[in-house]
Amino acid sequence: MRLILRKPRPADLPDIVAACQDPDIPRFIPYVPVPYGEREGRAFLASVGQAEEESDARTFAVCGDDDRLIGH
Repeated sequence: MRLILRKPRPADLPDIVAACQDPDIPRFIPYVPVPYGEREGRAFLASVGQAEEESDARTFAVCGDDDRLIGH
């Protein structure tokens, strides 16, 4: 499998929300809210875009060959 790095995009929202249902995510990343729904996912995507505009910070979507999000 080849991995692709790209900018996160709104179409990733369902995969972001699904990933954050894994209890290990907030366990190891304590600032991830519980419960995590679409509202939180949209806020995450907005913060990623804002950080990119205002700083050198970058967040990448990690995708497989099918361009589906598998991580950040």
